[in-house]
Amino acid sequence: MISESIIKNYRKSILNQLIFICGSKEMAEDAFQEACISCLTSQNDYTPGGLYLAAKRRLIDSQRKNQRANKYVYVDSRFISEKGHELTALDIASRTELDIEWMEVQEINEIRMERIRELIPYLTETQKKVINLRLLGLRFRQMSEQENININTALGAYKKGLDYLKLVLT
Repeated sequence: MISESIIKNYRKSILNQLIFICGSKEMAEDAFQEACISCLTSQNDYTPGGLYLAAKRRLIDSQRKNQRANKYVYVDSRFISEKGHELTALDIASRTELDIEWMEVQEINEIRMERIRELIPYLTETQKKVINLRLLGLRFRQMSEQENININTALGAYKKGLDYLKLVLT
Protein backbone atom coordinates (compact mmCIF):
# COMPACT_ATOMS: atom_id res chain seq x y z
CA MET A 1 0.00 0.00 0.00
CA ILE A 2 1.21 3.50 -0.79
CA SER A 3 0.10 6.76 0.72
CA GLU A 4 -1.71 9.33 -1.39
CA SER A 5 0.79 11.98 -0.27
CA ILE A 6 3.62 10.04 -1.95
CA ILE A 7 1.56 9.82 -5.14
CA LYS A 8 0.85 13.58 -5.09
CA ASN A 9 4.45 14.53 -4.28
CA TYR A 10 6.08 12.35 -6.92
CA ARG A 11 3.43 12.40 -9.64
CA LYS A 12 5.04 15.11 -11.76
CA SER A 13 8.59 13.73 -11.67
CA ILE A 14 7.47 10.16 -12.41
CA LEU A 15 5.23 11.32 -15.27
CA ASN A 16 8.08 13.38 -16.77
CA GLN A 17 10.34 10.33 -16.75
CA LEU A 18 7.64 8.15 -18.32
CA ILE A 19 6.94 10.76 -21.00
CA PHE A 20 10.67 10.87 -21.74
CA ILE A 21 10.67 7.09 -22.22
CA CYS A 22 7.65 6.82 -24.51
CA GLY A 23 7.12 10.32 -25.93
CA SER A 24 3.38 10.21 -25.25
CA LYS A 25 1.73 12.04 -22.38
CA GLU A 26 -1.41 9.91 -22.66
CA MET A 27 0.45 6.61 -22.49
CA ALA A 28 2.52 7.86 -19.55
CA GLU A 29 -0.59 8.98 -17.65
CA ASP A 30 -2.35 5.67 -18.31
CA ALA A 31 0.64 3.71 -17.05
CA PHE A 32 0.95 5.95 -13.99
CA GLN A 33 -2.73 5.57 -13.14
CA GLU A 34 -2.58 1.78 -13.48
CA ALA A 35 0.50 1.68 -11.26
CA CYS A 36 -1.17 3.91 -8.63
CA ILE A 37 -4.24 1.69 -8.52
CA SER A 38 -2.07 -1.39 -8.22
CA CYS A 39 0.06 0.15 -5.46
CA LEU A 40 -3.00 1.44 -3.56
CA THR A 41 -4.71 -1.95 -3.57
CA SER A 42 -1.55 -3.92 -2.82
CA GLN A 43 -0.68 -5.15 0.65
CA ASN A 44 3.02 -4.33 0.10
CA ASP A 45 4.58 -1.04 1.14
CA TYR A 46 5.73 0.99 -1.84
CA THR A 47 8.34 3.73 -1.92
CA PRO A 48 8.41 6.41 -4.63
CA GLY A 49 11.00 4.27 -6.45
CA GLY A 50 8.68 1.29 -6.30
CA LEU A 51 5.84 3.37 -7.72
CA TYR A 52 8.11 4.52 -10.55
CA LEU A 53 9.18 0.94 -11.36
CA ALA A 54 5.57 -0.27 -11.34
CA ALA A 55 4.58 2.55 -13.71
CA LYS A 56 7.57 1.90 -15.96
CA ARG A 57 6.72 -1.83 -16.20
CA ARG A 58 3.15 -0.99 -17.17
CA LEU A 59 4.36 1.51 -19.76
CA ILE A 60 6.72 -1.03 -21.32
CA ASP A 61 3.96 -3.67 -21.37
CA SER A 62 1.65 -1.17 -23.05
CA GLN A 63 4.27 -0.30 -25.67
CA ARG A 64 4.85 -3.98 -26.43
CA LYS A 65 1.13 -4.57 -26.91
CA ASN A 66 0.90 -1.56 -29.23
CA GLN A 67 3.91 -2.69 -31.26
CA ARG A 68 2.34 -6.11 -31.80
CA ALA A 69 -1.14 -4.75 -32.51
CA ASN A 70 -0.44 -1.65 -34.60
CA LYS A 71 0.92 -2.26 -38.04
CA TYR A 72 0.51 0.54 -40.51
CA VAL A 73 -0.17 0.99 -44.20
CA TYR A 74 0.76 3.87 -46.50
CA VAL A 75 -2.42 5.20 -48.14
CA ASP A 76 -2.76 8.41 -50.18
CA SER A 77 0.29 10.13 -48.62
CA ARG A 78 -0.89 9.17 -45.10
CA PHE A 79 0.07 6.32 -42.85
CA ILE A 80 -2.92 4.45 -41.49
CA SER A 81 -2.72 1.81 -38.77
CA GLU A 82 -4.60 -1.48 -39.07
CA LYS A 83 -7.09 -0.04 -36.59
CA GLY A 84 -7.79 2.86 -38.96
CA HIS A 85 -6.00 5.58 -37.00
CA GLU A 86 -3.85 8.08 -38.86
CA LEU A 87 -0.30 7.96 -37.52
CA THR A 88 1.96 10.94 -36.89
CA ALA A 89 5.57 11.20 -38.00
CA LEU A 90 6.66 10.46 -34.41
CA ASP A 91 4.63 7.24 -34.40
CA ILE A 92 6.16 6.16 -37.68
CA ALA A 93 9.72 7.06 -36.67
CA SER A 94 9.46 5.04 -33.47
CA ARG A 95 8.17 1.99 -35.34
CA THR A 96 10.37 2.14 -38.43
CA GLU A 97 13.50 0.82 -36.71
CA LEU A 98 11.59 -2.08 -35.16
CA ASP A 99 9.88 -2.90 -38.45
CA ILE A 100 13.20 -2.88 -40.31
CA GLU A 101 14.68 -5.26 -37.73
CA TRP A 102 11.62 -7.49 -38.02
CA MET A 103 11.83 -7.50 -41.83
CA GLU A 104 15.54 -8.39 -41.68
CA VAL A 105 14.84 -11.28 -39.33
CA GLN A 106 12.03 -12.49 -41.60
CA GLU A 107 14.31 -12.29 -44.63
CA ILE A 108 17.08 -14.23 -42.87
CA ASN A 109 14.59 -16.90 -41.79
CA GLU A 110 13.28 -17.23 -45.35
CA ILE A 111 16.83 -17.68 -46.70
CA ARG A 112 17.55 -20.32 -44.05
CA MET A 113 14.34 -22.17 -44.85
CA GLU A 114 15.16 -22.18 -48.57
CA ARG A 115 18.60 -23.60 -47.83
CA ILE A 116 17.11 -26.24 -45.52
CA ARG A 117 14.58 -27.27 -48.19
CA GLU A 118 17.43 -27.63 -50.68
CA LEU A 119 19.24 -30.01 -48.29
CA ILE A 120 16.26 -32.17 -47.30
CA PRO A 121 16.54 -34.46 -50.39
CA TYR A 122 19.95 -35.61 -49.09
CA LEU A 123 18.39 -37.07 -45.92
CA THR A 124 17.08 -40.62 -45.48
CA GLU A 125 13.42 -41.24 -46.27
CA THR A 126 12.42 -41.40 -42.59
CA GLN A 127 14.35 -38.20 -41.81
CA LYS A 128 12.68 -36.43 -44.75
CA LYS A 129 9.21 -37.48 -43.62
CA VAL A 130 9.77 -36.56 -39.97
CA ILE A 131 11.36 -33.17 -40.68
CA ASN A 132 8.72 -32.23 -43.25
CA LEU A 133 5.93 -33.21 -40.86
CA ARG A 134 7.62 -31.26 -38.07
CA LEU A 135 7.83 -28.20 -40.34
CA LEU A 136 4.09 -28.58 -40.86
CA GLY A 137 3.64 -28.39 -37.08
CA LEU A 138 2.90 -32.01 -36.22
CA ARG A 139 3.96 -33.42 -32.87
CA PHE A 140 6.05 -36.55 -32.66
CA ARG A 141 3.16 -38.60 -31.27
CA GLN A 142 1.00 -37.53 -34.24
CA MET A 143 3.83 -38.38 -36.64
CA SER A 144 4.31 -41.82 -35.17
CA GLU A 145 0.59 -42.57 -35.48
CA GLN A 146 0.26 -41.09 -38.98
CA GLU A 147 3.36 -42.76 -40.41
CA ASN A 148 2.94 -45.94 -38.33
CA ILE A 149 6.45 -45.75 -36.85
CA ASN A 150 7.71 -45.90 -33.29
CA ILE A 151 7.83 -42.50 -31.55
CA ASN A 152 11.49 -43.10 -30.62
CA THR A 153 12.28 -43.77 -34.29
CA ALA A 154 10.64 -40.45 -35.20
CA LEU A 155 12.60 -38.62 -32.48
CA GLY A 156 15.87 -40.25 -33.52
CA ALA A 157 15.33 -39.56 -37.22
CA TYR A 158 14.49 -35.94 -36.44
CA LYS A 159 17.60 -35.49 -34.29
CA LYS A 160 19.93 -37.15 -36.81
CA GLY A 161 18.41 -35.14 -39.65
CA LEU A 162 18.84 -31.88 -37.74
CA ASP A 163 22.42 -32.80 -36.84
CA TYR A 164 23.17 -33.33 -40.52
CA LEU A 165 21.53 -30.03 -41.52
CA LYS A 166 23.42 -28.14 -38.81
CA LEU A 167 26.69 -29.70 -39.94
CA VAL A 168 26.12 -28.73 -43.56
CA LEU A 169 24.78 -25.24 -42.81
CA THR A 170 27.67 -24.26 -40.53
